[in-house]
Amino acid sequence: MAKTKQKDFDCVKWTREVRDRIYEETKHMTLAEYLQWLESRRPTPGVLAKLRDRRTDPADAVHRRISAE
Repeated sequence: MAKTKQKDFDCVKWTREVRDRIYEETKHMTLAEYLQWLESRRPTPGVLAKLRDRRTDPADAVHRRISAE
């Protein structure tokens, strides 16, 4: 008989709960209000902020690769 493992964390359930909470919080906002809401939730300085703010222009990436060759 196979043993079943009890999940400590259900990713699908959590994702749906967060999605539903965000929808309820933002459903009546105008675009300007929604953009302000997003900005107010910008990650604080640290790894998440660096990842969020990192921008790579695809043309730059190609140029760097060609220059390195």
